[in-house]
Amino acid sequence: MRRRSLCWLLASGALFSPTNGGPMLAGRHVLAAESVVIAADGSAATETTQDDARSSTNETATSSQIVLVEDADSPFRLTHIPSVQPYSRPSAGLGGLPSAIETPTGEAGAVAALASTPVPSILSVTPPIDTTQAITEASGTDTVRAQRRSPVAFDPRVRGFRQGQIYAQADGALWRPAREDLDSMLSKISPSSMAGIRVINGPYGVIYGPGFAFIDVTTAETPRYDAGPETHNIFGLNYRTNGNGWYGYETVEGGSTNYGFRFGYGNRNGIDYEAGNGERIPSSYLNQDFLAQYGYDLNPFQRLEFRYQHLDQTDTEYFGKFFDLDALIVDGFNLRLVDESPSGPWTRFVVEGWYNRTDFQGNTGDPTTNNGKTLTIDRVERALERALGGPEPVFFWGDTNGFLASTGARAAVTFGEEDEANLTLGTDVRYLTQRINEHFNSASSGTNGTNIGLADLDDFGTNQPLGSLVDPGAFVEFGLPWRSYWKTTIGARVDWLHTDANEAEIRSDSSLPGFDADMARNNTMYAFFLDNEVDLDEYWTVNAGFGHAHRAPTLTERYADGLFLGLFQNGFTRVIGSPFLNPERAWQVDLGLKGDYGDVRGGIRGFYTWILDYATYDVAQVGAGGPLGAQLAHSTSSDLATLAGFEIDGAIDWNDYVTLFGSLAYVEGRDQDLDVPMTGIYPLEGRVGIRLHDTSEENRWGVEFFGRLVDDQDRLGALRSGPGLVTVEQATPGFTVWHLRGFWAATRNVRLTGGVENVFDRNYLEHLDLRLPASAIDGIPELRLLAPGITPYVGMEWNF
Repeated sequence: MRRRSLCWLLASGALFSPTNGGPMLAGRHVLAAESVVIAADGSAATETTQDDARSSTNETATSSQIVLVEDADSPFRLTHIPSVQPYSRPSAGLGGLPSAIETPTGEAGAVAALASTPVPSILSVTPPIDTTQAITEASGTDTVRAQRRSPVAFDPRVRGFRQGQIYAQADGALWRPAREDLDSMLSKISPSSMAGIRVINGPYGVIYGPGFAFIDVTTAETPRYDAGPETHNIFGLNYRTNGNGWYGYETVEGGSTNYGFRFGYGNRNGIDYEAGNGERIPSSYLNQDFLAQYGYDLNPFQRLEFRYQHLDQTDTEYFGKFFDLDALIVDGFNLRLVDESPSGPWTRFVVEGWYNRTDFQGNTGDPTTNNGKTLTIDRVERALERALGGPEPVFFWGDTNGFLASTGARAAVTFGEEDEANLTLGTDVRYLTQRINEHFNSASSGTNGTNIGLADLDDFGTNQPLGSLVDPGAFVEFGLPWRSYWKTTIGARVDWLHTDANEAEIRSDSSLPGFDADMARNNTMYAFFLDNEVDLDEYWTVNAGFGHAHRAPTLTERYADGLFLGLFQNGFTRVIGSPFLNPERAWQVDLGLKGDYGDVRGGIRGFYTWILDYATYDVAQVGAGGPLGAQLAHSTSSDLATLAGFEIDGAIDWNDYVTLFGSLAYVEGRDQDLDVPMTGIYPLEGRVGIRLHDTSEENRWGVEFFGRLVDDQDRLGALRSGPGLVTVEQATPGFTVWHLRGFWAATRNVRLTGGVENVFDRNYLEHLDLRLPASAIDGIPELRLLAPGITPYVGMEWNF
């Protein structure tokens, strides 16, 4: 019953998942004779599998993975989407896919994988440009929304949790944005390299690190082949008509009985897209990524896996932001050792380490040309002209650069089997360094080109001095199946946090509070949770749990010194940190009920979160002489904020060919100190659709037509402004937008996909996306980051 419900949760929520079956990796051991098959109608069954032509332990060369978490029946803990990467799965004897620490316990992270003939993935059915976009466009992930910063930078929100509160990692490595408004947690991870994504919707991920919610991106391990050396190729090409977006990727993989390798290259590029009203939105980008991976078996039970990834992102436009990106360069390294020897004292021992670094540089563009930044920079230039009171036009420009490096390691040991009492103990450490610089200049069009009257503005800068964060921690997780129908999981962790900033880089006219004092801060953080899952009968399952967690302030929240960061909906903000900012604390309770009667399935989940020492901002609006909408934001804390909401989903099999499905999700956030709505909360959203699918065993085709129904958002985020309040968001009208997508497996090795996003060319605006108010005094219109209009797309994938 649990696996049937588990499979439906994924299949019904994330388009369709036809498979032919294959060995199921349940936690640490393979059910070699059985697999769970997800039919196109969302039903699940077990069947005996046959050896694949390529290898007795490798199902196929071309299978896309669907990654499930065995504990996913807990509706508040984990959300799943189909993976994006088609690849050869490692042999069954290797334990399957990696996770944060190679899935240390069956209760918190055990991975079950399904692989077979080509399965339509999010990449193939709706080819995403960004990894976070892949999550939000999966119709099953109703807890995740995102702010679109550019076509290749989506900032994820999980049940209202934002950057800093969300712990995001890929293959165990922590990823953070190098600059919050020009980068995001997951934009560095190529969609074509992913094997699966899991989202934990609350403070239940103690095995990962300190956080209030968690996103774990998993890539494939290298393949093995029992018959000896083999090499295979995967080639994919997708084209989106609106914005002329091309995405091509090439993967070469191979290996033998005791080693495997994978090399990949991807290229994503596009130009300005067209909104539903015909307006061109500056959004050009060029991304090139490279992957090199090698795995080696020390013996049948011990293996090493090394991974290197590189990203070149150039000439990226960020509509309405202060800066565009010239270049963003990413290098990441991972090394993992896994021991599953049956003669050892443990069931599994894993040790892994990582290093990744992101460097960036950007600018406001040439002030004399229309480069997509004109209407943003115009606001500053017109304000300077008014301040100077002269007839001469003023030109203002600037540039920014910086980096963020993340280094860390993790070790964990697990005792006990998944379906029995099991215990995982581990320790980890994270070390982050970050620096951001900004430099600005101005000039007037005097007869000699001199900077008339601009002596104070001619050359100045802001920065975030080199800061560091050190966070060693330890964790424990214990899973106990009391009865066949009742399972309990308990987890806890403790962290020792140290942050500091290089005092030599602090500006002499710094705005940081206490900048002439010691910048170092030390904090102790802890987390724990209790989760219960009870099968009431063969149809109904109830989940209940609660958890507590700390999360560390980001280095920007503590040490930003006047940076021009677009953090809010209006995005025209200078940010000043506070070295004295305390870590946030969150308490959360969850309750869920899920039913499965075969042809009718559904569930409801509710949650309530109390955030103590809520990290927010005290905002000072720029006066009449400044650019309209500009503001100065100082990091501060509120004693208490709350998040509350629910998710409802369901599906009905009308007949063998047709499935109807729908979902509804709502979050309300409130700063209880100020008694005002929190910023960055998305509105009530529902999805309804119909799915047509092939009922034959081959499952060669499928079509889905569904709509997003988004309510208007009039609960507008507000912040403290001295003794009063200031609203930093505008109301957003509701909208309904429809999408059509489908696939056809033309042959065993070739899959064709296509669809139309925004079928009826609706002109709409997402509530989280940026807008700048109109300036009547300067004659500057409102800037709105409108969503793309109608977007037909096609794609193909060839595996050989």
